Amino acid sequence: MKLKKKLWDALFTWTGKTVGWLNEPFEKVDPFVIEKEVQTYFKVAVSSAKKLPDSNVPQLLRARVEDFKLTMPVVNDLRTKDLRPRHWAKIHELIGYEIDGVEGFTCGLLIEKRIMDHADKINEIALEAINEAILEEMLVNVTQMWRREEFEVLVYKDQKGIFVLGAVAEVMQKMDDSLVTLGTIMGSRYVAAIRERVEDYQKKLVLLQETLEEWLVCQRNWMYLENIFAAPDIQRQLPAETGKFEKVDKSWKGIMRVVNTNPNCIATGTHKGRKELFAKHNATLDEIQKKLEE
Repeated sequence: MKLKKKLWDALFTWTGKTVGWLNEPFEKVDPFVIEKEVQTYFKVAVSSAKKLPDSNVPQLLRARVEDFKLTMPVVNDLRTKDLRPRHWAKIHELIGYEIDGVEGFTCGLLIEKRIMDHADKINEIALEAINEAILEEMLVNVTQMWRREEFEVLVYKDQKGIFVLGAVAEVMQKMDDSLVTLGTIMGSRYVAAIRERVEDYQKKLVLLQETLEEWLVCQRNWMYLENIFAAPDIQRQLPAETGKFEKVDKSWKGIMRVVNTNPNCIATGTHKGRKELFAKHNATLDEIQKKLEE
């Protein structure tokens, strides 16, 4: 009698608990609380079935509990905060009706429509959304860092209005780290949704890297030749080379004044045509150095 009373009490209590859950909008129910209750009452049903083999009540309780046992993981997946419209579109196509944006979609209605039959596919979509969000956060962290990153700009030889780049080792290290991160994102099976954005930023960082390489070579050559062409004797002896250097010198100083005003790495290092301009200057400065060596 005690066992039967415990069983009937469990069925009565379970029925009372589920009334509220069934009528509550699914986005407001707490799946973890329900799953805990499910485990308790499921144990009662299984235990009673063994001890009362001739009774149909344990099967009745078990059937009612199992509806929630199978539905709660799906509800949990449907409440994944990372689900975007593209994910909801997949879910709606899968189940044949709309949930997102539909007011008053209750847990009971989900059970009635057998949402648990699509549990595996919905879980795949939820995992996809979660992993896409992780990749997107990685991309955002990279882009936000480069929005803040600036070159160190120094006054050259205490000459007012003439500037050069300072130490760039930290910038180069961050650039390498960022490219590794973007490579990791591109290697993920979940990158499809943001692939274009990742590729665009990869190209931007590679351009920054290549521009900086030309930039540093140009700075080194300019600093070397600036000392030489400061001498009036050299200017008289090599008028043609002096004219070429002065053109580069004027361009270099103009670029560095702009960089001093806005030293942001991305803004200055990916400026259209800047890499090509530094490469052109390097070719000119190389010619001048060869002439000097002669």
